[in-house]
Amino acid sequence: MSKEKRKLLIVEDEVIIAMRLAAYFNSKGYNVLGYVTTGREAIDIALSEHPDLIIMDINLKGNINGLDAAEKIIESGYVPIIFITGYSDEEYKSRAMKLNPLGYFFKPVNLYELLTAINKIDD
Repeated sequence: MSKEKRKLLIVEDEVIIAMRLAAYFNSKGYNVLGYVTTGREAIDIALSEHPDLIIMDINLKGNINGLDAAEKIIESGYVPIIFITGYSDEEYKSRAMKLNPLGYFFKPVNLYELLTAINKIDD
């Protein structure tokens, strides 16, 4: 699938980071569906809009974290997910790896490395 057609959902509770990611991927030709700040919103948008890729922060606002949201989304069908986090907690990383993510990045995220991981979808 070409990146111009790829629908990308950003799930990030830090609005400045979410805006930066959205602007970057829009400038690279991706169809950014927008960004949401809670796990509940992520689930709702993913189930209604069927993104081709999700960039998911692990720690989110609300009572559903990024790992819980990813599990619910994946139950409905496979969607490539890249996790981003500001925490180096091994328990989170271990749980995330069980979901077979496309990538797992620590903040601050290097946008070039993130783009490289996303481009693996087309390989």
